[in-house]
Amino acid sequence: MSTSDLQAFVACIDPAQQPLIASLGQAATNIIEGYLGDYVQQRSVRWILSRGENEKTQAFFASWLSSRSFISYGFNAVAGQWIDFPTAAQSVENVTLGVWGMDDWPLVMGQDYAVDLMTNPARMSITYNLAVQDYFTNFSHLEVDYTGGIAPAGSCPQTIQLAIKILTKNLFDNRGASGTVLFDDAIKGLLVNYRRIGFGGAG
Repeated sequence: MSTSDLQAFVACIDPAQQPLIASLGQAATNIIEGYLGDYVQQRSVRWILSRGENEKTQAFFASWLSSRSFISYGFNAVAGQWIDFPTAAQSVENVTLGVWGMDDWPLVMGQDYAVDLMTNPARMSITYNLAVQDYFTNFSHLEVDYTGGIAPAGSCPQTIQLAIKILTKNLFDNRGASGTVLFDDAIKGLLVNYRRIGFGGAG
């Protein structure tokens, strides 16, 4: 739910209760974002994939360079293992490779990596470029700056907005209660079309 929508919702309530309702509304939004595995509103995201010093082996990230995909960018070709973005993604602004004992190295789209934003989940792939492979021997982290989330800033899908309002009401009506199911199947049903699909995580 956008800030303006939440303010309009709160304005209909007893003024003395508005700060509490606003806090509960934000808590409900956070709970729902956790359930969805995504941000309700699009925002700038910095995603860092890292490994520790004791994991610095040549084979550790070899699967990222395995031949599982092949994309052509003009005269360049990018081939490697797909890496899924942690949220929905609309655009990628910057990708940087961190190397132990060296300055971070900016990667170039189409030359060093490729992205596919049309799939669900969005994904990226690292090139077979020999320079990239050499750097991956001493790889410390990959830093990706992108725009991620479900809806453009200032908007919210109606079913998600309704779910936030219902959960906010449940939180308000059951203040101090214990053993009460606040995040029920009715709310989950409203969110089913927006929940990210994953394997091996919590249900």
